[in-house]
Amino acid sequence: MAAAVIVDPAAFAGFAEDADNYLILVRVTPGRPVVYSSGAAWDRGGDFATQAARNEYVPSQRPDFRP
Repeated sequence: MAAAVIVDPAAFAGFAEDADNYLILVRVTPGRPVVYSSGAAWDRGGDFATQAARNEYVPSQRPDFRP
């Protein structure tokens, strides 16, 4: 099982965690949408035959972060 979240590198402010969560910190502007891309994979889901294939796919994505 794997998950990925991609945020605009210009808005990225860091990582944090609490007792139950791993968090991505993002700078936002009030009144403007936050744009992100997320996805998940499961070894029986059929999208990726191996962890290596998934690890190769995620960094190759170049989402458009314009609202």
